[in-house]
Amino acid sequence: MRVVKEHDVRRKELLDTAERLFITKGFNQTTINDIRQAVGIAKGTFYHYFKSKDDILDAMIERIIDQDLVRARAIVEDQTISPIEKIAKILLAQRPEVGDSKESMIKVAHEPENLAMHVKTIVQSIQRLSPVITEVIIQGIDNGDFHTNNPRTVMDMLLISGKCCLMRLFLIGR
Repeated sequence: MRVVKEHDVRRKELLDTAERLFITKGFNQTTINDIRQAVGIAKGTFYHYFKSKDDILDAMIERIIDQDLVRARAIVEDQTISPIEKIAKILLAQRPEVGDSKESMIKVAHEPENLAMHVKTIVQSIQRLSPVITEVIIQGIDNGDFHTNNPRTVMDMLLISGKCCLMRLFLIGR
């Protein structure tokens, strides 16, 4: 029997199910059929919401980064703390909470067979977070805490370096 759901409800259901399957089976081992069968929908219904498994992965990553951006924006707008403190708080706010889906997705992304997922996460995170933190660098330039003519470049380099350091620590830890 066909169950009709609101667009956003069905989309969230697909994302939640794909996330659970990616965590339990791995990204490469999970198929579109696995996702649609777990949700109980026809193949065409899946494709109404997502073009491919990579598309649903992108949406999952975007959903996680959207949550990070909400926290980062609140810190950027807080006038009671200095730009230096803001950068530290924003970076610390990116850490996953124990037991949340972000923590599980990070563990899955760090598995060697999920390299594509890991790279997409890093690239999207840097692309979307850098402009927000750049605002903090500009605030710091305005009040004399920072000195640079290229705040966005500095932020990109810091984020890329930080991600590379984390990847190296992870790989050495294996």
